[in-house]
Amino acid sequence: MDVLRTPDERFAGLPDYPFAPHYVEVDDGRLRVHHLDEGPADGPVVLLMHGEPSWSFLYRRMIPALAGAGLRCVAPDLVGFGRLFISNPDLPHRLRHGLPLVEPDPATFYFGDHRGYTDYPAYSERDGQ
Repeated sequence: MDVLRTPDERFAGLPDYPFAPHYVEVDDGRLRVHHLDEGPADGPVVLLMHGEPSWSFLYRRMIPALAGAGLRCVAPDLVGFGRLFISNPDLPHRLRHGLPLVEPDPATFYFGDHRGYTDYPAYSERDGQ
């Protein structure tokens, strides 16, 4: 599987986002998960979780206040699989077993009519897709 990584420079100069990137590496460094870790290292931890389609940028205005109050703010970002995960809700299963992938239809992403990205089917042995 190809791995695409957004260069850190793309996050430089974001408004109200002066935070240094931190990463946890997996798969011998091939993959990494970004997180923020701000405030005193020995302070009580506040875990800032987000949902889709957001990322730690959501907490950019809260973190300074929390860290200023002596709290350690940890905000992990979700691993992204992009469009393939949207069109293949069972993507890990498909990749593990070498099954065909469904091509995504961007017209159904996050907006539009009654069709949406939750309408993509899981793989069916019967249908072969």
